[in-house]
Amino acid sequence: MGAEIHMVSTAIVFNGSKGRSAILLSAKAGAQCLKDTEMPLHRINKLINTGLYRDKNIGEPAIATLIHTQIDKLLPDHLKINNPGFTGLFAFDMPNGGVGFLNGIQIANAFLENNESEYAMIVSGDAPPTRNDQWTFPYTSAASAIILKKSDKQSGFKHFLSRSYPEGHDLYSGMLKWKKPFSRRSYRNRIEISMSPDYSTEILKACNETLGIFSRKQA
Repeated sequence: MGAEIHMVSTAIVFNGSKGRSAILLSAKAGAQCLKDTEMPLHRINKLINTGLYRDKNIGEPAIATLIHTQIDKLLPDHLKINNPGFTGLFAFDMPNGGVGFLNGIQIANAFLENNESEYAMIVSGDAPPTRNDQWTFPYTSAASAIILKKSDKQSGFKHFLSRSYPEGHDLYSGMLKWKKPFSRRSYRNRIEISMSPDYSTEILKACNETLGIFSRKQA
């Protein structure tokens, strides 16, 4: 048995549009999944957020709980929870860089295999944490969502493999610096990201090597 993909969806911010929010983008992707399947929100009792950047640099609570609230607001009435006392959802964050999404699938798969969940949703979205960062944020603001369900067949996610390549740690780095941001007079903590031109090539090499190791283990 394994976890099968039931539905996937994406959300993106177009030039000049509003809504540059990781929470809102993730909620839009999640809500679209539910709309496409005509599935009411209460069927999802596990919601895992694997996004990295927190709106307004929020520390607590888990961003997943805020995404869940927004999903409910975006749904048509017949798909809403419609129960103020609903407590069946377990929502939490799983931030682990680029591996967070894979970790989320692993955890969701464990819930499904143990019959603790019928369906699980994983969302991942990133956008500039604040409006002042949007002009220097080097990534496209976007989000994705996936709904997994338990498979009774010999199909779906069953085995996982992740590897670390420490020899490439100098190719990509982020550093917290105390400096004066663009168009501001006061100093603030800023994350500065540097990426080597060879980073993408090395990533592809690492992916190819990891896939080869995984294939040999399953042979």
